[in-house]
Amino acid sequence: MKKFPAIIAVAIGLLGNVAACKTEAVTDWKPVGGRIMTRWAAEVKPDLVLPEYPRPQMVREEWLN
Repeated sequence: MKKFPAIIAVAIGLLGNVAACKTEAVTDWKPVGGRIMTRWAAEVKPDLVLPEYPRPQMVREEWLN
C-alpha cells in the first residue's frame, strides 16, 4: 500500500512536465537584446533558415587519407 502515494507523486510530476513543455513550445522566438547584438543579428529570423547543411565550397582534387 506504500507504493500508491509514490505512483500518485510520479503521475503528478509527469503531468507537470508535460504542461511545462507545452507552454515553452507556444512562445514566439525573438533574439536577445542588449550587449550581444551584432550587425548580422537583425537579419536572423526563424523562417529564413538554410534549406540544408552548408557544403564545402572548395574540393581537393587529389585527397589522400
